[in-house]
Amino acid sequence: MDKKGFIDFLTTKLDYLVENEKNKEIVKYTSFIDNFISMGQTEVDAVKSLGNPNDLVTAIYLSHGLDVKKIFGDNYSGKGIKAAFGNFYKTLTGQDRKKSRNALIYMIYLILLCVIIKVLFIFVRDELSSVFSFLTITKVGDKIYYITFEVLYILTAILVFIKSMKKRFN
Repeated sequence: MDKKGFIDFLTTKLDYLVENEKNKEIVKYTSFIDNFISMGQTEVDAVKSLGNPNDLVTAIYLSHGLDVKKIFGDNYSGKGIKAAFGNFYKTLTGQDRKKSRNALIYMIYLILLCVIIKVLFIFVRDELSSVFSFLTITKVGDKIYYITFEVLYILTAILVFIKSMKKRFN
């Protein structure tokens, strides 16, 4: 990994730090790399001299008194809808207005996606009602038919929403 790749990695992974502290850490490690380079090492060797980047991120969080298990989870996977919503909230309330705006735009996109899914479900439900007209002869059969589609829509919308949030904010 070269210097830019390492700094980009740190910038991404240190999102749980306050912006000021995050910038201090990035400046500190940029100067470490620059010092190694001034002593004759290549960028790649200078970055390697700092050790494993993931271990370094863990050490930085620990040095700031943050609970690494809460940040990364017990298995450091970062997966889970709770973590995704936490990251979304952090992005939304953060100091970076561009990230906050992008998070809001993404949320609007997800809502529109759910609306499109709903329209598709209504279309399919109405088209299939003529095929399964024998189910809708009675009021009870009619209600069960429509409730089934509503439940399927809700489950689909929730799954799409959760998958999208996890993919975007983990």
